[in-house]
Amino acid sequence: MLKRHEAALYATWLIILVAIPAPLVYFLNQNLVDTRQNILIYSFGVVAYVWWLTIVFLSTRPRWLDRLIGLPSMYFAHALLGVLALSFATLHKLQAFSIDETIKNLGNYAWYLSIFSIAYAIFFMSGWLVDRMRFLKRIKNQLHFIFKHQLSLWIHRLNFVIIGLIWLHVHLIGRISGITNFIIIFDIYTIFALSAYAWHQFISYDQKKYSGQVIGNFPLDATTQQLVIKLGQKAADYRAGDIFFLKFKKNPVISSEAHPFSVTSSPDESHKVVTFTIQRLGDFTKAINRVAIGSDVQLEGPFGMLDAVVADSAKKKQPVVLYGLGTGIAPLRSLAVKYANKAAIHVIWSTHRNSEIYYDEDFLSLKNNDAHFKYDVKKARFTQENLTSILDKTEISAARFIIVGSAAIVLNVESNLRKIGVAGNRLIDERLTM
Repeated sequence: MLKRHEAALYATWLIILVAIPAPLVYFLNQNLVDTRQNILIYSFGVVAYVWWLTIVFLSTRPRWLDRLIGLPSMYFAHALLGVLALSFATLHKLQAFSIDETIKNLGNYAWYLSIFSIAYAIFFMSGWLVDRMRFLKRIKNQLHFIFKHQLSLWIHRLNFVIIGLIWLHVHLIGRISGITNFIIIFDIYTIFALSAYAWHQFISYDQKKYSGQVIGNFPLDATTQQLVIKLGQKAADYRAGDIFFLKFKKNPVISSEAHPFSVTSSPDESHKVVTFTIQRLGDFTKAINRVAIGSDVQLEGPFGMLDAVVADSAKKKQPVVLYGLGTGIAPLRSLAVKYANKAAIHVIWSTHRNSEIYYDEDFLSLKNNDAHFKYDVKKARFTQENLTSILDKTEISAARFIIVGSAAIVLNVESNLRKIGVAGNRLIDERLTM
């Protein structure tokens, strides 16, 4: 991460954790007549609610925030806030007291749903556990035929039920809802978060700047598809290595939920035509080969910071190692095409089969036309010994590494790179699980 992005990330966390809940906590403390201990307990509940609303807002993926801290950091904040909100809600639930059964039950229902929602998201929608424990990954894969991605998204939307229960819980507590300043801000926060989500989910995708049309769709090998999309005239320009969320509305062959994919093409090749390399593994991607030429598609984005990272390295004359695992090569090809002859680029590509080396000619061509461009490909994982032999001393001591691929393997690659002397602060990854 660049230093300016690091500063923006710290500022974002400070705003989320302190600045946004502060007005509600202040008015509660100033106006509620109760013991200090009870007011603190109520404040825990208020802060947890504000963080639930922040989670909803972050799920709208505001592009201005992506350019400040990046999409992976936004997702991490989204996930960690859920755990923090549940922790604060638990402190509130275990310490607070109410003689009103309705108020008490509304709070309890919200808490039980929160526990289920967070546990489900950690297991099925994040890689926090399954990327590090193989037996959990096997269990998740076995359950995948029931808990498909689309079902998981709907379960994740239980968050709105939680928000509704807490909102009603607070409004029924007369001595709190009677604090005018508090309840006005409480409702403004709620309306803002829900409106932002509704705008993002039901209105924004219909804008012309998100429009595109499929102009190519063909297999690269038995499990990988290349999708070529012509962007609409008002679509935002993308940068090398960026991510778009693709959504096919009213298309009978594929789900209408938005899914993220990195660009394979470089804007230097064409600003208005973008190519994606998609592995057909999940319930959405398995249907991608049935999307007809001429189909309309909506593209949310672009998101991403990889271009800024490589541009920064090129400016500093710092070598860049682009390490792709399988289809993780997609954004790295985009970056390699853009920065060949502008920076010292070394592409390392690890695949499962020879048939997966579909961009081999592109990289060989870049290597033939740039004396500083290096390219290594292998039909297996690179061991520590392999890496020591293909990376020179300058790369190990000074290069910035960008690693993209399956989360569990990315973690393994990073471990090997650290063992041969690559500093952790020069490792940047993009994991293909959320």
